[in-house]
Amino acid sequence: MSKTSKCSLRSITASVCDDVTNGTVLVTDRVKIPETNLDMNLVGKELCRRHYNKLIVNEKHRLMKAQRCAYPKHEDTKNSKRGRPRKNFLRKIPRRLLPILNLSPDSLICNPCLNNIDRDEEIQQSLNYRPPIRKISNSNTNPEYSYIFRNDLLYSLKEFKELETAYNEVCEELDLTKLTSIVSFSEKIHLMSNVLYKKQRKDEEKPIYDPDEFKKILEEEEPKLQGFFDELVASTNPEKKSPITNQTNRKKLVAMCHFLASINNKFINGVKTEVGFLLSASGTSASAIEILANAGLTIRRETIQRPEHQLARSHERTVKDYIIENVIFVYIL
Repeated sequence: MSKTSKCSLRSITASVCDDVTNGTVLVTDRVKIPETNLDMNLVGKELCRRHYNKLIVNEKHRLMKAQRCAYPKHEDTKNSKRGRPRKNFLRKIPRRLLPILNLSPDSLICNPCLNNIDRDEEIQQSLNYRPPIRKISNSNTNPEYSYIFRNDLLYSLKEFKELETAYNEVCEELDLTKLTSIVSFSEKIHLMSNVLYKKQRKDEEKPIYDPDEFKKILEEEEPKLQGFFDELVASTNPEKKSPITNQTNRKKLVAMCHFLASINNKFINGVKTEVGFLLSASGTSASAIEILANAGLTIRRETIQRPEHQLARSHERTVKDYIIENVIFVYIL
């Protein structure tokens, strides 16, 4: 409400405006203007409280009170009604009664008249008359029982069960679509990193290289990753490649997922550790290993040597214990 604007009808109407004391209201296109005042073009105008109430609010109430039941026998129904008078609410005429009453679809009818129509013998004998569908208790097991949808659309029990099954399937697909569509790619990488970290560090499992098993673990551990691996596979254009190439690409994607997870969390280094051991065992130079480590494809030379020294010391202790328990015992004998 504006305190500075003036009423747009100040110089048109003879009534006194109160815009000085109560300000004005801008009439937007969202305001429902009564039909009797449509010719005044009130949309976009500033109205004081007096004119706004008179032309819009009060006029709406007056038109609502002026609405009457369109049923031709309304007066007879009203006079035949006994007991204390009650307020009759108006509602639209059902479609099944429109061919009989010959009224427009926007016509209104009161509840007593609507109930009286279905008791009128003259109307019941009409060829176009359709009785109302009555509700049946849930205990009814009649297979021909009809379920009502949108007034005239009827379903049998079998059709309703099929519709209900299809509806539940669609709801599940929508829930899955919402669950996966609202998660960004960066968030999916973070969720995948959490799954791989749990498998490697907490469960102490070795890296998984099989594409099908890798996809299964991701989707079981984190529902938000449903279809994530399939999206990666679809990005490789599999329709134009042979099955052997597609299978190779799927294995490459598994390794790529491990490398992406290691960028997100440096402690996910199971694949890079195995690559480092392979390079060291094959005689790769320290400089080459450092270059690959800087590219994020393997661990550093110092990190590789640490478990190698531990493995050598463990092997030395194992051989020593074996000699003490077996060779010395044989020598004494």
